[in-house]
Amino acid sequence: MATQKNDKKFRLNIKKAVKQNLSEIKKLSESKSNTCKIELNGDKNIFLSVSSFNGQHYIHIRSWKDGKPTKDGISLTEQMWWEIQRYSSELDDNILQLQQGNQDVNYKSHLGKNWHICVQSGYPFVNIRRYWTPPGTINIHPTKQGQILSFEMYNRLKDSFIDINKCIPDFDQFQPCYMQIDHANVLGALSCSTCNPTGYKDHTDLLV
Repeated sequence: MATQKNDKKFRLNIKKAVKQNLSEIKKLSESKSNTCKIELNGDKNIFLSVSSFNGQHYIHIRSWKDGKPTKDGISLTEQMWWEIQRYSSELDDNILQLQQGNQDVNYKSHLGKNWHICVQSGYPFVNIRRYWTPPGTINIHPTKQGQILSFEMYNRLKDSFIDINKCIPDFDQFQPCYMQIDHANVLGALSCSTCNPTGYKDHTDLLV
């Protein structure tokens, strides 16, 4: 019974998130703060873009139609964008191994909030995807929310690092949450919903 309630709650949260995402997409299409737009795949009209909403900056990998963004795509926080750049060398190494025929490539790195970037043998692309932990289990599983990038698209994304970074105010001074002073405390790191989303609990009362 508890599992059914948790499943229902999860589905409701997903519907709420989708509705909120569609609202943010509409604001993106109308916003003058959409300062960057870089083509990743011209045939499918997939673009990399930057927007601001409620004081936060988001990096979008999204399909566009009639000059407006659609619901098909993902939105990344500044930290997720920062992590993609941090992991780019590791990704490049694993992509090279995959292209050389290595059948044991199984690379996955956490970008924050249960989003991962992955490269795996048998799948010739880079996968940026959200994961979740089903109730009563401890292993994470991929969801339908994500974006697949061909290696050509991924290379274009890498080539856009500098231009996109310039579009994000003060990004050259950005520090991920785990480099903040509150993460020096173990409980602080465990309480972080970005670093530890699956096991997140409010331990702030225990922090000294």
